[in-house]
Amino acid sequence: MFKEHTLNTTEIIDLIQKNTQIEVKASENSYDASIIVEPKDVLPVMKFLKLSRDLSFKVLSSHTAVHDGEDFKLFWNLLSYEHNLETTIESSVPVVSPQIQSVCKVWKAADWLERESYDLFGIQYIDHPDLRRIMLPEDWIGFPLRKDYQSPEGYQDIENSRSEIDKRFKP
Repeated sequence: MFKEHTLNTTEIIDLIQKNTQIEVKASENSYDASIIVEPKDVLPVMKFLKLSRDLSFKVLSSHTAVHDGEDFKLFWNLLSYEHNLETTIESSVPVVSPQIQSVCKVWKAADWLERESYDLFGIQYIDHPDLRRIMLPEDWIGFPLRKDYQSPEGYQDIENSRSEIDKRFKP
């Protein structure tokens, strides 16, 4: 039998603020309330969420990013099996200088997840142990999930003609 959630998002926010003196807030735009954290505060908040006996968010289940206008929004989904809790931490970095502290020191699972965001968006994770492309070749130019990305005409001897692709899939 599963335990019921012991804390809601507001109570998690209260614990963060009381124990870290870091200002965080609930997102108003999500289906499940997420916690918005300033980029400079992400690492200390994540450490607290994992190490707090009242929370024990020991699992980073996913991390992703979205290009949203002038910013990249970053999301970390956390689980606490001990307290039957889940939460999402949200932060944002500017597209012109996308840098944020790596959380690899908190969760080893962040290693490849951060590399994926770097590979596809160009987000720089400060103090990441091995920040390099994970899906695309090392010599790939650009970051394909950015809204301003221009697909290359080809890669090495492979042609990337949009019209040829469109012809193949027209009914």
